[in-house]
Parts: sequence; C-alpha cells; structure tokens
Amino acid sequence: MAMSGLSAWQGQAWRSASVAVVAVIAAFLVIDGLDAYDNFVVGTIAATAIAALSLNLLIGNAGLFSLATPAFMATGAYGAAIVLQHTSLGIVGAFLIPIVISMLIGGLLGLLALRLRGFYLGLSTLGLLQVAQYILVQGGSLFGSGYGYAMLAVSIGGTITIEDWSGIATAVLVVVAACSWSIRKSAIGRGLALLRHHEVVAGCTGMNIVRLKVGAFSASAGLGALAGVLFGFAQGVVSPDQFSLTVAVSLLAYIVFGGMGSIAGAIIGTTVLLLLPQIFSSLGQSQGILNAAVLLGVVVIAPQGMVPLAVNAAKRWLPANLTRRHTRTTPTTVSPEATQILRRSREEGVLDTARSSIAIKFDNVEVRYGGVVAVKNFSVEVRKGTMHGLIGPNGAGKSSAVGALFGLNRLSSGSIEVGGKLMQRVGKVSPPWEVAIAGIGRTFQTPVAGVGLTVLESVQNGLFAGMRGGYARTGLRTSGVLRDEYGAAELANRALDLVRFASDHYKPISELTLGELRRVELARVLVGDPEVIVLDEPTSGLELADADALFDLLRELARNENRSVLVVEHNVRLIFGYSDDVTVMNLGEVIAHGAPDDVSRHVAVKEAYLGAR
Repeated sequence: MAMSGLSAWQGQAWRSASVAVVAVIAAFLVIDGLDAYDNFVVGTIAATAIAALSLNLLIGNAGLFSLATPAFMATGAYGAAIVLQHTSLGIVGAFLIPIVISMLIGGLLGLLALRLRGFYLGLSTLGLLQVAQYILVQGGSLFGSGYGYAMLAVSIGGTITIEDWSGIATAVLVVVAACSWSIRKSAIGRGLALLRHHEVVAGCTGMNIVRLKVGAFSASAGLGALAGVLFGFAQGVVSPDQFSLTVAVSLLAYIVFGGMGSIAGAIIGTTVLLLLPQIFSSLGQSQGILNAAVLLGVVVIAPQGMVPLAVNAAKRWLPANLTRRHTRTTPTTVSPEATQILRRSREEGVLDTARSSIAIKFDNVEVRYGGVVAVKNFSVEVRKGTMHGLIGPNGAGKSSAVGALFGLNRLSSGSIEVGGKLMQRVGKVSPPWEVAIAGIGRTFQTPVAGVGLTVLESVQNGLFAGMRGGYARTGLRTSGVLRDEYGAAELANRALDLVRFASDHYKPISELTLGELRRVELARVLVGDPEVIVLDEPTSGLELADADALFDLLRELARNENRSVLVVEHNVRLIFGYSDDVTVMNLGEVIAHGAPDDVSRHVAVKEAYLGAR
C-alpha cells in the first residue's frame, strides 16, 4: 500500500508538470499571433508578474515586509545590459551574474530581518531601494550616466526579437508559477506560513529561523533579478525610473488586489491592474481616478483579494464532491519514507535518555528581566516516563522557566539539562530549533497552527527538521522531495489518529474549534516522536470533558510510550489527579515539590495557591 500511495503522489507531480508544459506551448501559440505592440504588453506583464511573485513569497507567504524588489529588478536589468556590453559572457552570464549577486544581497537582507520586523524592516529595504536608485542615476558611464541602456540584441540560432522575449517571459512565468506552487505545498511553504503567524512557535517546532528568513529573502531577490532581466529584454531599454519606489508600491498593489499569498492572485492582480490603463485609455486624465476607484473597491469589498474571494464563493456554491479532497489512506506499517524523515529530524541533536533517569533538570536557574527577578533558585527534576505538573498563581514564573528551557529567556545563573545533555547555561543559549531537534516538543497557551494551512499541513510542520530540499529542489519537486512529502503526510495522519482528532484532516485550520486546535497542536508536537513534551496551560478555554480527555491522553503517552511530560497548568484538579510529581511556584521560587498528595497538604501551597490560612 505504501508504494501505491507513493506512486499516486508521483503521478500527481507528473500531471502538474504536464499542465505546465501544455501552458507553455499554449502561451507560445497565442503570442505568435499577436502584433508587435501586443507582444510588448504581454512581455511587460509576464516579467512584472514574476516580480510580483517574488514579493508575494516574502510578504504573502512569510509575512516579511519588503520594498526592495525594484532594486533587485534593476540589478537584473542593468546587470544583463552591462554583461552584454562590457563582457563576452553572453546570454548565460547576462542571466546568471545578476541573479547570483541579487541572491547574495538578499541573503544579507535576511540576516537584517532577524533583528527587524514589520514597519522597521520595510524601512530598511526602502533604504536599499534608495541606494540602488542613487547608483543608477549617479553611478557614471557604467550605469548609463543616469539615462540607462538600450539592450543589445542576443543571437541564439538567430536574433531574439522583442516579440520572442515576450514568449520567453511568458514561458518563464509559467515555470516560476509552477515552482512557487510547489514551494507553497512543501515543508518550506508550510514553515513560512507558520513563521508569518508566530516566529517563536516556528522556532520551537524545529525550524531554523535564520535559514528560513535568509532563504526567503535570497530566493525572492533571485526571482526579482530574473524578472528584471526579462523586463529589460521585453522593454528593449532600461532606465532608472523603471525601478523606482512607485514600482514597489505598484507591486504591493498587485498582490493585494489578487490576494496576498495567492500565486494565481499575484498573476491576475498584475495582469488586471496593468491592463486597466490600456482599457480606459480613451478617458484621458480621468483614467487614473477610475483605476484608483477599482483598486479601492476591491480592497473594501474583498480585503482578502479577488482570487480568495472567488475560491470561497466556489466552495459555497459548487457541489461538495467537486471541492472536497480525496479520501486519505495510511499504510498499516510505517513506510521507509516516514522512517527516514524521523531519523533525519533527530540526527543533529538526539538525546540519550537511556543514560539518565532524569528527563529535564533545572539546576538553580535564575531568570531576570532587567532588575526584576522572574525565576530564582529554581531546581526541579522531571523524571523519565512520568507526568510532572507545574502550578502556581499568575506571575509565579512558570512560563519564564519554560521559556528558559527553549532559549527564549537567558539565564542569569544556573543550567538546564535534558536527558543528561547540557542545553542552557549562563553564556550558552541553544536557540529553540536546536532544543526541538534534540527531542523536545512544546505547545503554547494559545494554540498557533499557521495562516492558510489545513489540519494535515499544520501537523506536518512538526517534521520540518527532517525534510529535505531547499528552494530549488522543492520548486522542481524532485524525487527526494516527493518521497518526503508522502512520508510526512503519512506521519501526520498517524499523529492525528493518536490524539483522536475526529474531523477531516484536510479541513482548514480557520474552521476548527478551540478543542480541535489543541489536539492539532499536540499532534504537531507528537509527529516528530519527541522524548520530552512540554505543555503550557493546555486546557485553557477547553470544556471540562475535553480537558479530561486531553489529560487521559497525556498520561497514556507518559506511561505507555515512556515519554516525559511537563505540564504547566492552573487546573489544580487535573494536575493533582493525573501527575506523578507536582511542583508549585510562587514569586519565582519553588515552594513545594513531590507527590501530589504530599504537595496538596503543604501549608505554603494552601496559603499561596489555594487561598487557605
């Protein structure tokens, strides 16, 4: 069954590739019948749509705001012109050199994005665009002395005309769109969706935030440069005003109009908004007002964009059998693809808990926020294969202690070990993704699943560290990537079955109840087979029956599967009823620790937490 399931996945990939090939052929056939001006318009739209897709990767998928796309387009267009006029590297160099340079610059922007977010990140990318504009205008003869370049004709078995470049740009757009779709449906795309929603959760899920952000900026910059090269050839000339701040705002408008994060939306938005001036050209100066009115109307009526609006309408009005997913099949035995993912996800930092009976050891931990001591003299041991409850009033320091375990809070003193391995100490901070790949999973007070994902895709995020392929291999949907996707889907289905998730595995996250979200989040933790599970207030907002069912499952995981479970919770009844050991905190310190019955009778606990005197 495993092989037949994998063959089905590979068959879907071949069908998608076939559709892309047919689309490329159809594009050439249609363009062949257009006149020179129409070809000019089509080439401009195709190149600009590629630029919109590059920006959509950052803003729409990863939530990283950038205004630098025209700078990378300029690098591509001017770079190609300079290579053709001043070197003998030919058309290959004209494409490769600007793209590589742009990707390097994009990678540096990604490093900057580690410290800046939102508006401040946008301002920094605007600075890059301003620098690029200054170079284009004031850069001297190498950059056309402020006037730009006329693109030299390229000959490959004959001169490539502007009409030919129109067809080439359209074909490249089809390929880029197909690769973008592949990335969106891959581990990288799912990871970017979670990164967009909550960076801390993404890191604690095992995603290397540095690589993810740097990779996103680098890939976007490369696509921007590719768009610039094609734009230059399609236009025939390049000049500074083609890559100004106005272009950056226009690109943003295209993806907002079509639908943020939507691949079809970026292409349709670009096409519609670039054609509007052509359609309303007879109106003269009034056409600008009408264009603005159309854009404003779409933003007001369909703030999510035109394509998501159409998709949602189709789901409401079309028969269910046309929009629902196929019935899933899970092999009776774990497939080799799934086994390989689990092995790779842990090979960088696997814990050897067999050598220690202690799963987590907090040794004299202290956490400070400036002059405020949030946690002090915190020494607690979580035994292997047990369920350990951590309770205390609000502000007791529970979440601060858990944050220190994942490297989110720096230690002022003390150390933290997991399975006998030193994880955190003063001067040594292991980032959340290193803690996760070491075999420690975590849930949060407010469940976070990722923007625009299905249940299955959200759970698959828990396998990110074990998935192969960067942007190139993922975009091309190589055999290794397909095998990993099949194995990840299998493991995610098994994890959802384990947490007794009864609803459709292909259901959008946005349609789930809070109780279902809790189970999906737990499944995302369990899918990577962690040895230690940390849960922060998992019953918050749940009905009584759902809370009891969740703790039944946690106790089963601890006792039957020999996992270590640390639960931070306010529900005293559940903690004392299910835990093997209980620790009580107040004002940053441990005031009681031991068996539930002993702790419940402790005088300090009754005074500080239960309100007794």
